Amino acid sequence: MKVSRTSKNDKNRANQQEMLNDFNVRINKALKEHNSSSETTRTVSFNEWLGGLIDADGGFYVSKSGYLSCEITVALNEVESLHKIKSRFGGSVSVRSKVCAVRWRLHKKEGLIHLLDRLNGLLFYKTTTVH
Repeated sequence: MKVSRTSKNDKNRANQQEMLNDFNVRINKALKEHNSSSETTRTVSFNEWLGGLIDADGGFYVSKSGYLSCEITVALNEVESLHKIKSRFGGSVSVRSKVCAVRWRLHKKEGLIHLLDRLNGLLFYKTTTVH
């Protein structure tokens, strides 16, 4: 029995179309799940983003008198990021003098405890010694 070339091509096209349809169904399902992600998922993503931001542009500090604080300093065009953080944790956002930067600072004990609970395990350990 001889199979014509056109019937093989038709079968290949049908297989490809079936695979493409299956792929589209899986992609659409994944997109729906992503778009309807729970508040918990969004909170975890925010916490991870905040941990990275503190690693890059901020830190935790202890004053000479023993008071703790967390500070993040960014360029002026990123001030909205600091306001998002302020809305979740409190603190203050202020423009730094003589530089084009803005600082968010949190120093209240309750706020710091809440912040550290949310960032637990999301920060890299590094120390800086000030002379």
